[in-house]
Amino acid sequence: MSFVVLVVAACTQIVFRAAALAAPFEGPDGFEKAKFGMSDSDFAKVYPSAKAASPTPAPDDPNAAYGIAAFTREDIAVGPMKNCRASYRFYRHELYDIQFVCPEKERIGEYLQSRFGTPNNTTPTALMWAGTTHGVSHVPKAGVFSFHDIPRAQAAQGAILRMMGRPAVTPGAAQ
Repeated sequence: MSFVVLVVAACTQIVFRAAALAAPFEGPDGFEKAKFGMSDSDFAKVYPSAKAASPTPAPDDPNAAYGIAAFTREDIAVGPMKNCRASYRFYRHELYDIQFVCPEKERIGEYLQSRFGTPNNTTPTALMWAGTTHGVSHVPKAGVFSFHDIPRAQAAQGAILRMMGRPAVTPGAAQ
């Protein structure tokens, strides 16, 4: 009996040590020189060839207050994949999301898992890696994946819903 207790105790200690060593998912803080939270004007200085994907609203446009902007870079490499397109999204002039489209759809999941490990959430259509501040999502069928700053992305989504005339939903709030 004492042998069994010792074996169980030893196994429990191994599990606790492995859990303690396993670092929580932190995710990327951006891509290349573009870091989450950087301003759209700083982004334009770092990547002067990036194309504005959304027009700057006129000052009297009610949506101008939301500070939503996007830039696109074409023909970039992401890990082993070539000829990708990256869309950089800004809210209140801060980078919050980078979406990638790569022609080599079949290599995306392999690349993301080699870089970030096993996804911590899956659905029939998407794979997600989420930490407290950064996340990664992948929609295999579409060949699209994104890196995002979670708090900024939630704020941007709320603003987009308000722009559409819908109430913003607070994550975790009763509906």
